[in-house]
Amino acid sequence: GVRANRPFVWEDPGTGARVLAFWHPGGYSGEPVDAKRECVRMRGYDRALCLAWRGDNAGPPAEEEVLDVFERVARYWPDATTRATGFEEWTDGALACAGLEDDSAAETRRVSRLTGRTGDGREAGSSRREISRRARCSVPLLRQEIGDTWIHGAASDPGKLSEYRALARLRRSHPWSEEDEAFFRFSRLLLKLPEHTWGVDVKATLADYEHWSNADFARDQADRPELYRVPELAWMRQRAYALWATQELGNGTGGMAAWDALASLQGLKKVPAVEEQGLAPVDLDEGASFESKHWRFRLDSATGAFSSLQFLGKKEEKAPLFAHQEKSSPSLLRSTWRGARAAAARAVGSLRIAARVWGLEATKAPDERGPSFAAPVDWASASEPLGAALYSTYAEADYEAIWSGYAYRPDPLPDWFYKDFGKPNATALGGARRGDHAAKVTAAWAGRDGLGGLKVVIRTVFPDWVVDNAGAPAALWTEISAPSDSRSLSLDVVWEDKTATRLPEALWWRWTPAKKAVDAKTWTLVKLDQPVSPLDVVLNGSHALHAVGDDAAHVRSADARQRLAIRSLDAAVLCVGKPTPFPVLQGELDLGQGVSFLLHNNIWGTNYPMWVPYQPGDEIMRFRFALEVQDVDDQ
Repeated sequence: GVRANRPFVWEDPGTGARVLAFWHPGGYSGEPVDAKRECVRMRGYDRALCLAWRGDNAGPPAEEEVLDVFERVARYWPDATTRATGFEEWTDGALACAGLEDDSAAETRRVSRLTGRTGDGREAGSSRREISRRARCSVPLLRQEIGDTWIHGAASDPGKLSEYRALARLRRSHPWSEEDEAFFRFSRLLLKLPEHTWGVDVKATLADYEHWSNADFARDQADRPELYRVPELAWMRQRAYALWATQELGNGTGGMAAWDALASLQGLKKVPAVEEQGLAPVDLDEGASFESKHWRFRLDSATGAFSSLQFLGKKEEKAPLFAHQEKSSPSLLRSTWRGARAAAARAVGSLRIAARVWGLEATKAPDERGPSFAAPVDWASASEPLGAALYSTYAEADYEAIWSGYAYRPDPLPDWFYKDFGKPNATALGGARRGDHAAKVTAAWAGRDGLGGLKVVIRTVFPDWVVDNAGAPAALWTEISAPSDSRSLSLDVVWEDKTATRLPEALWWRWTPAKKAVDAKTWTLVKLDQPVSPLDVVLNGSHALHAVGDDAAHVRSADARQRLAIRSLDAAVLCVGKPTPFPVLQGELDLGQGVSFLLHNNIWGTNYPMWVPYQPGDEIMRFRFALEVQDVDDQ
């Protein structure tokens, strides 16, 4: 395995690009410098790298502190020369010693990564081999996924994340000139959105560990509004980089497209207008089935999830599964989504229900769609519904997953430790408690447009307790669109009037195909345009939580003929297996539980938004998904 403070080379299986890296326990150096055992060393290389980093916001060291660092390190190796350096001098020598300095074909890159509040000295991975050609030093080679165990914070601000993904999508698709200064300035500011600090340190600004309950939170906000506005304004400022980046594009076609992308997101912040769309009420308790040109499905009367879902579309011309596989073609997601959204926006015509089956005549005319699959895969079942909401609340005891298996514990333990990662007194003073809560159907509507496209809308609600005493939305809407001119089935999730809470929470949208329908071990995630198996993650890497692109995930059918592909435009973070927002996997990875998108959470205790909504307009939020069934040989 890979040891802490020992270099290794990670190779991207897709491109062959290589990264020289080392993991440092705790993420910072020792105080005031690494102990001898913590200095970075490589077998066969006669230089050691001892880190002397200052803490956050501490400023540069005093002269006597610098001298103290040199004296300490000189005692480690009395016969060695000690001097100040950056990473490059050490890593250049390490690459040369390992025989990698001329490995241009592999695009070796020098990166020294200090991470991890995961670091406890345990091995970071296995399944390695040594790189030794042209080398007098040896260094492990890894190709497994590592991931980011801090990724849960990206779901703390769903509005910001949606805006970033929209602009990043535009950046990939628009015909920019890389020599354009405006494009460079736009790209530079866009990088600020995913950067890891999303606001001020609430330990130093809010520093309130007493007013946890929603009632106390509301009263304290009224009594001391300036105290709460400081972090809120910081979150707004971080989110404003989307606007500042767009401003850099000016009034050209790129700038107009960027403004349109942001404006369209604001226009989507509304609950479905069922009457304006001409939709009629439908009673799911009556066992209604729905069929469009390409899809047939039933909905669970309790949750609104798919209790049956079959793709009926004809086998069409092969198309790439991922946009990066055919660089000259636009993304499949953009093309299929364009059709889905266009059809969904059309006026919906009159509604006719026959035998409680939508659009399914008693005697069918010859099928003009072409030959359908002999036995369409049913991706859902009554006992294993697909596509459902889950609202989770957490207690202080749940943070034991962090204390015992994740957080680096300095000795002595500093005052900030439990505040940085947890919610001190959230249970004792705020009533935080552990629970998973499903949403229940209160109403449903359906209708068709003039081209035969199908639209179904479901309204669900969570238990009153989690709406009033935690942060669940007052209602959760699901919009299902099956346009006649698209093979995709689009599904939008809309929260209405979400409650702002300081108590730890997570809102999930779960995709859990029926176990008999899929080969669960074939779940594949699409990260940075590369397919990644969640089973191929290094020890102590991010096994459960992953950030994915628009082409988020897919899984093969049990007979290996088809795959169910799930697209996500707005939500980036998903959990594989049993949903958990915590960075450490508890137990074995259970792929039979599918994938769950983390629409929002606030479990982190410092630099991320602590409650949502924090600004007007986010009381309603939309998350867009799309499903597509493809032949396995369509890659």
